[in-house]
Amino acid sequence: MPGYDPDAAREFVIGHGMAVRAVGVEVTDAKSAYGMAVENGARGVLAPTVIRDYNDRDDVEGVGGGRRRGTTCRVAEVALYGDVVLRFVSFHRDDSSCDDDRPPAGSSSSSSSSDGGVSSDHRRRLRTPSPFLPCLSPYPNNDVSGRGRPRTYGLARIDHAVGNVPDLLEALEYVRGLTGYHLFAEFAAEDVGTLDSGLNSVVLASDNEAVLLPLNEPTEGRRKSQIQTYLEQNDGPGLQHIAIKSYDIFETIGHMRHAEKDLGGFELMARPSDRYYRELPSRLGDRLSADQYERLEELGILADADDEGVLLQIFTKPLGDRPTLFLEIIQRIGCVLADTDEDDDDAPDGERRDGGGGRRVRTKRNVTERPGCGGFGQGNFRELFKSIEDFEKTLKV
Repeated sequence: MPGYDPDAAREFVIGHGMAVRAVGVEVTDAKSAYGMAVENGARGVLAPTVIRDYNDRDDVEGVGGGRRRGTTCRVAEVALYGDVVLRFVSFHRDDSSCDDDRPPAGSSSSSSSSDGGVSSDHRRRLRTPSPFLPCLSPYPNNDVSGRGRPRTYGLARIDHAVGNVPDLLEALEYVRGLTGYHLFAEFAAEDVGTLDSGLNSVVLASDNEAVLLPLNEPTEGRRKSQIQTYLEQNDGPGLQHIAIKSYDIFETIGHMRHAEKDLGGFELMARPSDRYYRELPSRLGDRLSADQYERLEELGILADADDEGVLLQIFTKPLGDRPTLFLEIIQRIGCVLADTDEDDDDAPDGERRDGGGGRRVRTKRNVTERPGCGGFGQGNFRELFKSIEDFEKTLKV
């Protein structure tokens, strides 16, 4: 990977433990995105660099002789918060889009510096429905279902990536300035904290709202905020958690519970109280079925809603030996925007399953759904905080 330095990587791990170093965003042209970000105040970390595919080498012949043409990629990085960088990634089929200063067809010099996605026309032109860095491809899975698709836990895509910072206003102005992203949601301490600790939070979104970047800062309470604990244990700002979207969270968490018990997989946070599940139907009403309420309690999944949709979510315990980085598994239900004639290769076939993040879901009727549908679990923050605080007490941090 361009810019990789073993000594710098060692120092990163010593300082932060198991942590995320880069948040990747696919853009139409990484060089243009980098230039606009730096022009708007970003600190450059990795200048635009071309990565050529193995098949794009001069000594690799294609069918009938001659040079084979592989996907070419350009990457660039700017500082995001702490030691975390925002990595711009763009994929190109023709050499000219990488070897000169002209942006590739389909890009716009007036667009946001990091638009958080490429158009479907651009994707079809490049023939990269599932982009991987050059020389990488999906790992073949021999455990194939009857439909000829590999069995997985059902994790489809990243929904959002959350950062913890000591000064929210400073981070907000910096990130918004370098990306051009807009304010998507905002939560104050009284909305999301417990009596012991809390946070202030904002969510930034790209123009098409396919990229969601929440930011948290600690607030004072009767005990140290778990955001402050993160900042101390992580030795500064960093990425707190990654939310990964599933199209069927019951199937996904069923697999993960089995793996946690029998295979040494991710440990999930302790299930909420019985009272939480007794009160849940009064909060959400008939938005969920009786069977869904039963499955939520059985698997320890939380639920919340906004005016348009429902959010189902669950969290892992920290992934490393510090109370810092963890994962969130979510499913978004509702918020249908429009029919479309495009398919999402990550979505399951057949009967419709509600999804989010602006992805197109392959069904009998293909639909697009609003990013952030169901919110970000504002109604569950107190339950999550209590769970994290209880876990931190066992670590004596």
